[in-house]
Amino acid sequence: MFSPLLLALTLTQAGQDCPSPAPRPRPFDTCAAASGHLDESESFEFVFAWEGGGGKHALGSESLFAGLKIGFGCCTRGKHPNDTGRTITIDLGYDRTDSHHGYSSELSVMIPVVRFPRPRSAESNYLRIYVEPGVGVRTGKGLGTYASGKVMLAWLSDQRVLKLGGSPFVEVQGRRMMHRPYRHDIRIIAGAIVGLCKHCGFD
Repeated sequence: MFSPLLLALTLTQAGQDCPSPAPRPRPFDTCAAASGHLDESESFEFVFAWEGGGGKHALGSESLFAGLKIGFGCCTRGKHPNDTGRTITIDLGYDRTDSHHGYSSELSVMIPVVRFPRPRSAESNYLRIYVEPGVGVRTGKGLGTYASGKVMLAWLSDQRVLKLGGSPFVEVQGRRMMHRPYRHDIRIIAGAIVGLCKHCGFD
């Protein structure tokens, strides 16, 4: 009579003593593992870049530029990790256009559009595309203000973003003088960009 009861108690105790199966590993989420934010390349706390390139002026002459880009985060909305923001940048450098030497300074905002492919690990590279509307002023032979539109293609990775690593980028820029609309140019700029993400623990 007691044998079945004793056998049942023995099996129950054995089941409790057995270690529970190890949980199945979850797919590696680089953003959550690093900072909890969904995409640190959307905006930056600080940006620095070297850049240079050239193109053509509307009158057929060369349009050249060499300088640097400095940026800061702004316009943050929401709470971490679902917050969003923008990066304001200033481009400063040597500016040759319409066969005249000069210097320019330009204020732009980096607006994230898309990134692909979605990173599978911190080392995975992806292409991030930004559009950058802006306004600037050029000094040299005369003084002119202009409106600009740029598209940046940056080759990033979570590892470089989180550790202040440099990443290559290419930028296509078109400019038009505000007081002389017939004076405009288009240039292709290339360089290296370093971005400090907003949630990297540097606060």
